[in-house]
Amino acid sequence: MAAHAWEYGFTISYPEGYEQVTGYRYESWHYRYVTRPGALLQREFFGGIQQYFLQFLNDNRAVLEQMRIRKE
Repeated sequence: MAAHAWEYGFTISYPEGYEQVTGYRYESWHYRYVTRPGALLQREFFGGIQQYFLQFLNDNRAVLEQMRIRKE
């Protein structure tokens, strides 16, 4: 699962060694569906760390929403 989850849009929520980042202990079973494109972005730009990806989305929510609206 760990090696291929991203191919199906899943990423580990609380990876080992990132307890200070996530605020949770490592949980090998805890995956979240972030869509395949989301998992690819997370893997390529955020080192595979879901918390960094989610923080980026949250911090840039207004800009991203404006970009989405313009595309429609």
